[in-house]
Amino acid sequence: QEYDCIGFDHYSANWQVMHCLINHGYQRIALISGTSPNEPLSDTFRLLCYREALRRAGIPFDSNLVKDCLWDMELCARQTRELMSLPEPPEVIFAGSDSLASSVLSTIYSMGLRCPDDVGVIGFNNIPLSAHMVPPLTTVSIPTRDIGIAAVQRMMELVRGKGGAKRKILFPTRLMERQSLKRVTK
Repeated sequence: QEYDCIGFDHYSANWQVMHCLINHGYQRIALISGTSPNEPLSDTFRLLCYREALRRAGIPFDSNLVKDCLWDMELCARQTRELMSLPEPPEVIFAGSDSLASSVLSTIYSMGLRCPDDVGVIGFNNIPLSAHMVPPLTTVSIPTRDIGIAAVQRMMELVRGKGGAKRKILFPTRLMERQSLKRVTK
């Protein structure tokens, strides 16, 4: 470990999402997310978890259900329309952030669809607005305040010359189940 790491376990957080969706009975699970300039979507923990969870559940991977919107809200909206226009549209859309999920929700409503009746939506990061979306958004809560405090404390230790060995501090995440998902019965 070359640098200190203070954050959350990305694998565990994304696994919580996929476990929730599969346990709700969803089979056609779409993913709309973004990447950093140096990391293609195919190399992210998010896609790794997505593919592995599908494999473990015996659900075939369909590349048509995976979209990299580059964190762009307008591109996310276009990709949502593309997904919902497929001959077999997704039953649920996993958005890489709550902001993207808001774009997904507004797009499906503009298409005359309803969440979660026609398509479920799940976000990621639990911004304050997510509890007030229509419907309230199921998401993963990331303890950003705690992460920020720990990062500043660690930086102060390093500035004071009391850093010691490199540290890895990962805060737990929590799934916030709200009304944007339903139980699917086949």
